[in-house]
Amino acid sequence: MIDTDKYEGHTEGPWDIIECSTTGKIWITDGEEDTAWTSVAEVDNHKNMNLIADSPLLLAEVKRLREELKQTRESLWWCYDNYRFDGHPMTDVDWNFIGNLLGADMESEEE
Repeated sequence: MIDTDKYEGHTEGPWDIIECSTTGKIWITDGEEDTAWTSVAEVDNHKNMNLIADSPLLLAEVKRLREELKQTRESLWWCYDNYRFDGHPMTDVDWNFIGNLLGADMESEEE
């Protein structure tokens, strides 16, 4: 899993791409071409350029999805607890299904 904490303090996005029409050099910048900007990186190919320029967006999406996954897991635990403590019998199929959804290895926990 990616440790997103190591990106704390990075130059905030959105980033822009500037290509010099004379030299062909490509820069990733922290502002648009017609504003004052600072170069974040100089790159030598367009595929890397696009990936680097989208880095702040990708990082934000990873953080959003992790939070959504955390909330989903908490909801599943809540549903599981309510089902289990409401007197419903739990079969091995139920346990394994819920365990798989929650990312737990239910078989190794039984041993």
